Amino acid sequence: MTFRTSPLTWWMRSSGGKSAGPPVPGGGLPRRRYAQAYEELRDRSDEVLAATGSRPAVFLATLGPVA
Repeated sequence: MTFRTSPLTWWMRSSGGKSAGPPVPGGGLPRRRYAQAYEELRDRSDEVLAATGSRPAVFLATLGPVA
């Protein structure tokens, strides 16, 4: 497998894509990865899978008539 050498792909390969990203040069706002909360939830689900042998169950209740 080959990787590009741009800073973004280097960062994703070296950190597994789980940190907030490299520091912003010269200041600025911190970077926010929109999928970070979902990835943390998925990691917790993987921990439950390893501990119990099955993933957590989800109940979806519909509100109102089914269209």
